[in-house]
Amino acid sequence: MPCRSTHLLLGLGGSLALEAKRSGPPDNLGAVRVIWSGIGSMLPDVIEPAKSPRHRKFFHSVTFAAIVIFGVWRIRAALGKEQGQWGAALEGLSGGYLNHLLADACTKFSLPLC
Repeated sequence: MPCRSTHLLLGLGGSLALEAKRSGPPDNLGAVRVIWSGIGSMLPDVIEPAKSPRHRKFFHSVTFAAIVIFGVWRIRAALGKEQGQWGAALEGLSGGYLNHLLADACTKFSLPLC
């Protein structure tokens, strides 16, 4: 089972890899995305700690992952083209969160549906 440091490394590493793949010149928003990705990668275990009987319930579920994806899609549509730091923070936070769920899904316990 991935521990906090593993989730943090996966979140930061995934975000850094995506930043390296971005086309165009580097921007200051890349750092915002990376920092928020690290925060997002630890957020599920802050909400539902491993020692809690509620661990791997709703906030570690496939349903919540779908809610995150839909919510980000709607917020980005509302923000429009000029998303700035808010858009970068949202991308990083949601990307880190989903990265955490993906890492947990690869364990023998997997993720609940809802």
